[in-house]
Amino acid sequence: LQRVQVLKQQDEIIRQKTRTETIQHEFLENIIPPSLVKKLESGREDLSVSLVRLKTMTETHLGMCILYADLVGFTTFSAQVDPFKVFTFLNQLFHIFDSLCDEHNAYKLETVGDCYVATVGLVTGERINLTSPKESDSAREMHRSVMQSTVSCDALSSAGSMRSASSVNIRNLLEFAKAMVRGSRQVMKPEVRTPAIMRVGIHSGTCLSGIVGTKNLKFTVLGEDIDIAAQMEHEGKPDAIHASEDVAFLLPKERWVKFKLIERSDREPMQTYLLGV
Repeated sequence: LQRVQVLKQQDEIIRQKTRTETIQHEFLENIIPPSLVKKLESGREDLSVSLVRLKTMTETHLGMCILYADLVGFTTFSAQVDPFKVFTFLNQLFHIFDSLCDEHNAYKLETVGDCYVATVGLVTGERINLTSPKESDSAREMHRSVMQSTVSCDALSSAGSMRSASSVNIRNLLEFAKAMVRGSRQVMKPEVRTPAIMRVGIHSGTCLSGIVGTKNLKFTVLGEDIDIAAQMEHEGKPDAIHASEDVAFLLPKERWVKFKLIERSDREPMQTYLLGV
């Protein structure tokens, strides 16, 4: 009888351990991409070594598309309304956006205050991932090499080319952006009782991704094209999608309206476009 009890206790311990590991795995996958979770778990025997290795495992992503979406008038609104109500409001709004990610093949990168950042072609979508370039190389140079078919890229999807992969990613993210703008109108701001209005910016190009730090792990992306996407949002208009010429070029059937020329210190001005939703 004692042996039976011991066996039952052992089975229960194993079940609890398995349940805990499953919860930890799912939680970790909500913080960093599944591919990096596997690498992290592969070094479970020496977690510190695994984390050091992860810091150096950056990747170059070509043909990815990134979106920044910001709540119009949030600073004034948050100063007038109880913080708990603001927090609840943001949760309602971001829950709608989160539910749209799977539908449109988008990956939620992060939220910073009221800003929502998502990508296609980084973790989801048509991925073209390369080993991180040397310091003397640039992601943009590698991008041009792929376009000229001078670089072998095993990760190139069945889309068959850099341009077609980019087009698929941009299409998915643009539809996601439209759904975000429409969905935000369904959420009313507490007390002021006006709908949430978003300002969205989109750009397509290249970036580097990787893990930053060894505590409170953060998956992040860096590169000039990331900065351009953020600029698209910052200089956009409410209830509209502000896109770079690269995005508009690959989706010519959309009803783009020329918006402005953005000056750049080291190259020609960039024409941008607006799309009303």
